[in-house]
Amino acid sequence: MKEKKQDKSTQAEGKNSASKKRFTKGKNNPMGTAFDLSTVDLSSNAQPKKLQKRTANAAPKKKVTTRSVKGNTSEKPQKKAPATAAKAKVSASTKKQQAVKILFLGGVGEIGKNMTAFEYGNDIIILDAGLTFPNNEDMPGIDSVVPDITYLAQNKDKIRGILLTHGHEDHIGGVPYLMKELNPDTPIYATKLTLMLTENKLQEHHVNNTVQRVVQSGDRIQLGAFEVEFINVNHSISGACALAIRTPNGLIYHSGDFKIDLTPVAGAPIDFKRIAELGKEGVLLYMSYRRTSSAPVIQ
Repeated sequence: MKEKKQDKSTQAEGKNSASKKRFTKGKNNPMGTAFDLSTVDLSSNAQPKKLQKRTANAAPKKKVTTRSVKGNTSEKPQKKAPATAAKAKVSASTKKQQAVKILFLGGVGEIGKNMTAFEYGNDIIILDAGLTFPNNEDMPGIDSVVPDITYLAQNKDKIRGILLTHGHEDHIGGVPYLMKELNPDTPIYATKLTLMLTENKLQEHHVNNTVQRVVQSGDRIQLGAFEVEFINVNHSISGACALAIRTPNGLIYHSGDFKIDLTPVAGAPIDFKRIAELGKEGVLLYMSYRRTSSAPVIQ
C-alpha cells in the first residue's frame, strides 16, 4: 500500500510541473519591447482546480423548504445559475480589460533615435520620431540612423496621430522617413516652433501635404482610445511639452526632455501645479528620457 501512495504522489508532482511549464511569458513584440499594462490579474489565466469530492463527514448541501397553499412541504435543492450566463459575464469582463502595449522602437539604451508607440485595441499613437548620428568608425558612409518602423507600416491604418515633445533632431529627425510609410492624412501634433522645424525636415525630403495640428500647453486631444494632454515644461529649446496620456487602464505620464528652470529666457516656467494635480489623480506609469554624459559627477 505504501508503494501505491508514493506512485500517486509522483504523478501529482508531474502534473504540477507540467502545469507550471504551460504558463510561460508571452513572446516579445518583434519591433520592440512590449509591456502589458492591463489591470487583469495574470493568475486568472491559470486553469481552475478540480473540486474535491465531498466526504461522508462533510456538511450536507443546504436545502430550501417551500410551502404550498394546501400546507404540504417539499424540499428542493437550490438552483444553480445557468452556465451560459456565467460564460457571458466572463467574456464581458475580458473585453473591458484589454492591454495597453508600449513599444520602444528607439531611444532605449542609446542617445537619439527616440520613438515610442502606444497601442490599445485598434488604436496606435506615436510619441516622437527621431534619428541619431553614428560615428564614422562604427558605420562608415552612414549619415544618420532611424528606427525600424516596419511594425508601424504594417499597422498604419491603426495609427491615430504622431505627437512630438520638442524640436530637437533626436526627436523629429525621423518624421520624414515615417510619413513616407504612413497614410498621408495621419496628423502630426506639436507646438508651433516644433512644427516649423518639422516642416523644414519634410520639405528637405519632398514630403508635402501633411496634416499638421498646432497645440498649446493645456490642450487636450482625443485619438481613438487615448486622450492626450500637453503640459508645459522647460528645456534648452522653446515649445517643449510633457504628455499626460489617458488610457482605459489608467494615466501614463511622459515627461519628454525637461529641466527645472524657474526663470526661463522664453516662455513660462515648468507647470508644477498641473503635474502635481496629475500625481493626485493617480499615475499608472511614469516615463522619462534619461540623459547620459561623460562629465565627472560631483558628489
